[in-house]
Amino acid sequence: MILSASKPLQKGWYRIYGNGSAVSTAIAQALLPEPERLISSGEELVTAWHAGNAEKGRFTFQGKCYFYKRYAPKGAFFGIKNIFRPSKALRAWCFAEKFANYAVPTIAPLLCMEKRRCALLGSSYLIFPFIEFGDNLLNLWGVFSDSQRLECMRVLGETIGKMHCHGILHGDLNWRNLLVSNGDPVMQVSIIDLDGCRYRNVYDETLALHDLKHFYRDMSRAAVSDGLMQEFQRSWQSAVTD
Repeated sequence: MILSASKPLQKGWYRIYGNGSAVSTAIAQALLPEPERLISSGEELVTAWHAGNAEKGRFTFQGKCYFYKRYAPKGAFFGIKNIFRPSKALRAWCFAEKFANYAVPTIAPLLCMEKRRCALLGSSYLIFPFIEFGDNLLNLWGVFSDSQRLECMRVLGETIGKMHCHGILHGDLNWRNLLVSNGDPVMQVSIIDLDGCRYRNVYDETLALHDLKHFYRDMSRAAVSDGLMQEFQRSWQSAVTD
């Protein structure tokens, strides 16, 4: 059975969403009935920051590498509090679909799993293809040439502006959540970590500008020039009014 992107499959305590590919179904079958067996065979990716209850890592399946994000339950009342709420994994899954509908680039997950025992939320998981190319903007900025920095600000303005234009607010646009690939023929930017996203039916400039606060904070820390900042703002403004 091929997992559906819109209709979850219930297997025991797990509710499973797939992207409609045979790969997502095969990985789901390998993860069940206990996902930790496959995930623990890989390695956790230790980063300089900690995102609440989220753990990140990679594992190998059928000769290919995959990235996982695991959200662990927090505290005794976590399951009860989230009976009627989607898990962070499912929120990110749903927003990845919105990004695809609006042609806003992101790294789309292959698979989403929620564990619910009698409706009480336990661990939840996202599985992604492991991207070998590119890096986050925080790591790349220092090695970019002047022309690459200018192009990066232009592409970032267009990408983030398109997201805001469609009423999506990311919630944490720090430079670690912006993956950049200086590909041929153009630079590409993907917005990741969508579990904190919010959606409004219409564009709201006040909320959109507030959504940029972490982006501007990192821009200030990197001592981005006024000219590059103006290029970002010009491209962003053009995208939100398009």
